[in-house]
Amino acid sequence: MRTGATLKEAIGIIILADVVMSFDNVMAISAAARTIAETLNLTAIVCYTASGATALRAARERPSQPIIALTPIPTTGRKLALVWGQHCVLTDDPSDLDDMVVKACRIADREGFAKPGDSVIISAGVPLGKSGATNSRRC
Repeated sequence: MRTGATLKEAIGIIILADVVMSFDNVMAISAAARTIAETLNLTAIVCYTASGATALRAARERPSQPIIALTPIPTTGRKLALVWGQHCVLTDDPSDLDDMVVKACRIADREGFAKPGDSVIISAGVPLGKSGATNSRRC
């Protein structure tokens, strides 16, 4: 895979919300990620998470695809290692949305969950690195 390449061109859009995210909104994004992953037969669901909440909500949906939880915090990684359907990887926070996609795809490839040509869906909060801000998804 060439540097900066994603596994596949994005087949969806990013949805950003400029509102305070409630529990219901975050649950809706997790449910939407599962539905999109299953409908489009995507390879995996990737969740960027600092506190672990994004990945926990994704697991609550019980998707048929594996969930790759990406976190910069070792304590969060250890906690998520015990959660149903999770594969946790410690990584630095992405610097921007393009870096988020590249990192997610490289890690999914490296960890054996996807190969070039496969598609994944990414769930994260914007602004990046802010805990409790899950308000976007990208596939």
